[in-house]
Amino acid sequence: MTQTGIPEIRVGDIIESRKPHPCGNSEWTVTRTGADIKMRCNRCGRVVMLEREVFLRRRKRLITPGPEAGVPGFLQSSVEYDILISDSKEGKDR
Repeated sequence: MTQTGIPEIRVGDIIESRKPHPCGNSEWTVTRTGADIKMRCNRCGRVVMLEREVFLRRRKRLITPGPEAGVPGFLQSSVEYDILISDSKEGKDR
Protein backbone atom coordinates (compact mmCIF):
# COMPACT_ATOMS: atom_id res chain seq x y z
CA MET A 1 0.00 0.00 0.00
CA THR A 2 1.28 3.47 -0.80
CA GLN A 3 1.45 6.35 1.68
CA THR A 4 -1.85 7.72 0.33
CA GLY A 5 -3.65 4.47 1.20
CA ILE A 6 -4.20 3.50 -2.44
CA PRO A 7 -3.12 -0.10 -3.14
CA GLU A 8 -0.12 -0.28 -5.45
CA ILE A 9 -0.76 -2.19 -8.66
CA ARG A 10 2.25 -3.02 -10.84
CA VAL A 11 2.71 -4.41 -14.34
CA GLY A 12 3.53 -8.09 -13.87
CA ASP A 13 1.40 -8.63 -10.74
CA ILE A 14 -0.37 -12.00 -10.78
CA ILE A 15 -3.72 -11.76 -9.01
CA GLU A 16 -6.59 -14.08 -8.17
CA SER A 17 -10.10 -12.88 -9.04
CA ARG A 18 -13.16 -13.44 -6.88
CA LYS A 19 -15.03 -15.24 -9.67
CA PRO A 20 -13.43 -17.56 -12.22
CA HIS A 21 -13.23 -16.63 -15.89
CA PRO A 22 -15.53 -18.74 -18.18
CA CYS A 23 -12.43 -20.79 -19.14
CA GLY A 24 -12.25 -21.91 -15.48
CA ASN A 25 -9.17 -19.93 -14.44
CA SER A 26 -9.00 -17.33 -11.65
CA GLU A 27 -5.40 -16.14 -12.16
CA TRP A 28 -4.64 -12.98 -14.17
CA THR A 29 -1.46 -11.04 -15.01
CA VAL A 30 -1.58 -7.23 -14.95
CA THR A 31 -0.24 -5.86 -18.25
CA ARG A 32 -1.10 -2.13 -17.92
CA THR A 33 -1.83 0.24 -15.08
CA GLY A 34 -3.33 3.71 -14.89
CA ALA A 35 -6.92 4.87 -14.57
CA ASP A 36 -7.84 1.52 -16.14
CA ILE A 37 -6.15 -1.81 -15.41
CA LYS A 38 -5.44 -4.17 -18.30
CA MET A 39 -4.97 -7.85 -17.47
CA ARG A 40 -4.52 -11.12 -19.31
CA CYS A 41 -6.02 -14.50 -18.30
CA ASN A 42 -3.18 -16.90 -17.48
CA ARG A 43 -5.03 -19.86 -19.03
CA CYS A 44 -6.71 -18.72 -22.25
CA GLY A 45 -4.91 -15.41 -22.87
CA ARG A 46 -8.06 -13.26 -22.98
CA VAL A 47 -7.32 -9.57 -22.36
CA VAL A 48 -9.69 -7.48 -20.23
CA MET A 49 -9.60 -3.81 -19.20
CA LEU A 50 -11.34 -2.71 -16.01
CA GLU A 51 -11.63 0.63 -14.27
CA ARG A 52 -9.28 0.74 -11.27
CA GLU A 53 -12.18 0.84 -8.80
CA VAL A 54 -13.87 -2.22 -10.40
CA PHE A 55 -10.52 -4.06 -10.53
CA LEU A 56 -9.95 -3.49 -6.80
CA ARG A 57 -13.42 -4.88 -5.98
CA ARG A 58 -12.99 -7.97 -8.18
CA ARG A 59 -9.44 -8.78 -7.04
CA LYS A 60 -9.37 -11.41 -4.31
CA ARG A 61 -5.66 -11.47 -3.52
CA LEU A 62 -2.21 -10.82 -4.90
CA ILE A 63 -0.48 -14.12 -5.74
CA THR A 64 2.88 -12.81 -7.02
CA PRO A 65 3.89 -9.15 -6.98
CA GLY A 66 5.38 -7.65 -10.12
CA PRO A 67 8.83 -6.05 -10.15
CA GLU A 68 9.49 -2.73 -8.42
CA ALA A 69 9.48 0.25 -10.77
CA GLY A 70 12.94 1.08 -12.06
CA VAL A 71 14.57 -2.28 -11.23
CA PRO A 72 17.10 -3.07 -13.99
CA GLY A 73 16.46 -6.24 -15.94
CA PHE A 74 12.69 -6.16 -15.49
CA LEU A 75 10.01 -4.97 -17.89
CA GLN A 76 9.42 -1.25 -17.51
CA SER A 77 6.24 -0.86 -19.57
CA SER A 78 3.19 -2.72 -20.79
CA VAL A 79 4.52 -2.37 -24.36
CA GLU A 80 7.63 -4.42 -23.44
CA TYR A 81 5.36 -7.01 -21.79
CA ASP A 82 3.06 -7.26 -24.82
CA ILE A 83 6.07 -7.73 -27.13
CA LEU A 84 7.48 -10.44 -24.86
CA ILE A 85 4.14 -12.31 -24.73
CA SER A 86 3.52 -12.08 -28.50
CA ASP A 87 7.06 -13.30 -29.27
CA SER A 88 6.75 -16.24 -26.88
CA LYS A 89 3.49 -17.32 -28.52
CA GLU A 90 5.19 -17.26 -31.93
CA GLY A 91 8.20 -19.21 -30.64
CA LYS A 92 10.69 -16.37 -31.09
CA ASP A 93 13.49 -15.54 -28.67
CA ARG A 94 14.85 -12.06 -28.12
